[in-house]
Amino acid sequence: DAVRAAASGGSAPTRWCPARELRTGCALSRCEALDPQLPLAAMAAAAAKAADAALGRFLPFLPQDNSSADASADAAVRLISSELGELLRAPSVRFWATLRDEASLATCLDSYLRFKRRVHDAGGSSAACDESAASEHLARRVFMVLLRMVSDEPGSPAAPERASLLSERRLLDIPKLLDAVVLFGPANPELVKRLLSQAFELQPRLLDALAEAAPQLAGNLQELAARGMGMAAAVTQRNDAAAVAGIVDTVSYLHDAAVT
Repeated sequence: DAVRAAASGGSAPTRWCPARELRTGCALSRCEALDPQLPLAAMAAAAAKAADAALGRFLPFLPQDNSSADASADAAVRLISSELGELLRAPSVRFWATLRDEASLATCLDSYLRFKRRVHDAGGSSAACDESAASEHLARRVFMVLLRMVSDEPGSPAAPERASLLSERRLLDIPKLLDAVVLFGPANPELVKRLLSQAFELQPRLLDALAEAAPQLAGNLQELAARGMGMAAAVTQRNDAAAVAGIVDTVSYLHDAAVT
């Protein structure tokens, strides 16, 4: 939330906004590290150095990382996936210590869930569905980290301690669960049901947060409807190109909200 506030120049924006706004600080640091003129190995080394020096162990996932044809994006995806793979292989004590001590993990997971392209973002085109092997590995690891966070396994802290840590570190909340549903639910409905069931069992307060989110979403939908009608009138009266772009953005938001 603090990163979102800094990126927007004000208070933390609601999660229900048509555009998934870019976290400016993360973007600048990452882009400086990943010079497209460098060889892939050099980019990987530069990104690793940036992660250690500026961003922490886990890189954020940025909107441009959806492009598997981009060498710098591919390098970032592989680095994030590698770190999450190492985290998943860690024993319980080290896994939970990382969740407690490594603030960059929350940013990494949140940015992935927020910016990862949904299939419907491109109208279900083959380009949207054509994922690289590295992207598929990353998707699986993100989901398995989420699932492990709400699972009771030998060596993990007691349930109240786990719930408190997830809340304090902002690792799990309703926006993240909604993003997980729309990203992973279509292909893995049973696993996503398990994630939700265990999340609500571990943190019953999430049920109250879910109820509180409904009026907020309803208000945003009403605001968008009114704005869309105004833009439609502008298009009809003077063929306003900006209004056309606004309508496309509004429809994209409504589609995303409906699918979610």
